[in-house]
Amino acid sequence: MAATLINTLALPSPLYPAALAQWHQRFLSPIEWRLSASGLQVRLRGNATSASQLAPPDSAQRALLASIYARFGAAIQDAATTYHVPPELIAATIATESSGRADSVRIEPGYVDDDRTPGKLSCGLMQTLISTAQEAVPAVNVTRAWLLVPANSIVAGTAYIASQRARTGYDPPLVAAAYNAGGVYQEADARNPWRLRCYPLRTGQHVARFCRHFNAAVAQRPTEAP
Repeated sequence: MAATLINTLALPSPLYPAALAQWHQRFLSPIEWRLSASGLQVRLRGNATSASQLAPPDSAQRALLASIYARFGAAIQDAATTYHVPPELIAATIATESSGRADSVRIEPGYVDDDRTPGKLSCGLMQTLISTAQEAVPAVNVTRAWLLVPANSIVAGTAYIASQRARTGYDPPLVAAAYNAGGVYQEADARNPWRLRCYPLRTGQHVARFCRHFNAAVAQRPTEAP
């Protein structure tokens, strides 16, 4: 019981499972990671002498996350409270997916129109596919216009992160991979040190970028946030 309490206090939020404070990995990746109060740390698997903080956020990343919290902090906190999602996961997703651009739209190959191919269009701050947002918030008539409203995009993206909790346990690298690839899948390619499928394939770049934004989100998180 004492160990659990110590681990919980070492995390950015009590919403994270205490086990994330211990070194762990997925799919026998060559690296492992753990969550601390200051963010995510990584090291070569099993190498106790190589522990290091993931690349510290630079001034531009800190500025981006500070801007995201300043502009959308209330909506982030409302969604975090409603869906029981750590707010830094939401802020890091916004930074990774749209760099804080509420009008961001991405059209995928095969797009015809919003109604016939809602799975080929991502909109808004959290770049949620229309089809994914429709599943995540079924009580709402989700459209492109609805997702381009910042608070709505935050609700849809947060609901989707919450829906994947059983797969991710709110472990930041898994959250990044699941949000990007639709689930936690193995990519057995030496060029991807995380061994987590994400796009572009065979790189692991999306997970690494998310984790850097996550550390900036932890560093810039408003002190009044729970």
